[in-house]
Amino acid sequence: MKYRINMSDTDAAGVLYFANQFNIMHLAYEEKLKDTDFSISKILKHRKVTIPIVHAEADFKASLRIDDEIEIALNTEFKETSFTIEYLLKKNNAVVGKGKTVHIFIDANTHKPVEVPEAFKSIFT
Repeated sequence: MKYRINMSDTDAAGVLYFANQFNIMHLAYEEKLKDTDFSISKILKHRKVTIPIVHAEADFKASLRIDDEIEIALNTEFKETSFTIEYLLKKNNAVVGKGKTVHIFIDANTHKPVEVPEAFKSIFT
């Protein structure tokens, strides 16, 4: 996914505010799911599962400023009831940020972990 840094993404120094890197990473995740049966809107509408983030981390390799264009790549690893997404943020092919989120599939009624569906895994392959 491509993303352009907006003024609202930056802090008083004019660089990407650290928490907004997480927002941008999550936008890339949502975009990946957008036209699937697992889009955020469909998950919320049907309320069969929830997919909370249980861990998040980020590294900042270079400053990003207003109008910088970046590319966000996702690499996903699956376990039985969870998955990890590693995000790579690049500007002009140079790594400017990295991040990771760990998600778990939860049954919306029982609140117990459930197996990651094959249909969900296929979105990321």
